[in-house]
Amino acid sequence: MMLHTPDRGVRPVRRRAFTLVELPFDRLKIIRRRKGKAFTLVELLVVVAIIALLISILLPSLSRAKGIARMVKCSTNLHAIGRGAHMYSSENKGYVPRGMAYGCNNPGSINFGYYQFGAKLAPYVGGPTIPFEYDEDMDYMYDVFKEMPVYQCPSFREPDYVLTYLVNARRMEINPTSGDIETGASRLSNLPVIPAELYYIGELNHLVVAARNHFGICDFFYDSHVTFDRNGQPNVAYVRTIRFDDYRHFGRTTMVFFDGHAESRNITPEEMPFKLFYPTYE
Repeated sequence: MMLHTPDRGVRPVRRRAFTLVELPFDRLKIIRRRKGKAFTLVELLVVVAIIALLISILLPSLSRAKGIARMVKCSTNLHAIGRGAHMYSSENKGYVPRGMAYGCNNPGSINFGYYQFGAKLAPYVGGPTIPFEYDEDMDYMYDVFKEMPVYQCPSFREPDYVLTYLVNARRMEINPTSGDIETGASRLSNLPVIPAELYYIGELNHLVVAARNHFGICDFFYDSHVTFDRNGQPNVAYVRTIRFDDYRHFGRTTMVFFDGHAESRNITPEEMPFKLFYPTYE
């Protein structure tokens, strides 16, 4: 509001605030109520209960999300190993590395090497080329594989284990005996079935890992080494491949086939039958 005075012209009128006496009673009551109001113990407990409920709902989802991320990483590792095996075979007359071959550690033989598949595929999956004179040296191989996360499943129970995958080393070109059941390499054209139908590399059973240097078992070749027996029953005592009750990846596992492609399957006798590993010995 502006007031006109004859001698001073226009003079603004300042509004003043209500005094405590002039303040309306209803407004004063609200101010007092707000100033004195506090949470009761019941209200606090209700808030705490709601927060606890939200945490209980969200934590399993977060845990599952982390598990899925680890499963994807493991699957990615095996896809990379499969591609590496395919490149290896292309450069080595159709051969792929498998298990160990006794007495063949010489550069003139394709069957040399104790940790055959890990050593031979290393340069194809981001690792170094390993001299043949070192591929039976556990300490040397441990130091090499330790720097190669592609060989390590992030969900494996032994975090210091450096090679958590293993290879099918069963000799399939002949009727095996106790002395010649394991082989160091195979030519894809000599396999008893097409390479795309035969299990090559997969996940290791965490219950049978070797204790020495967190490094040891790297292949399988006996009937008792695979997940299910000829009758579809779980192998338990000596199984080296992933166990039937392993839920590190929610009951699934990724496997590489001899042609280099990889698949994720349920750990069941229907999806992982005995013939998937050993097709000529049913």
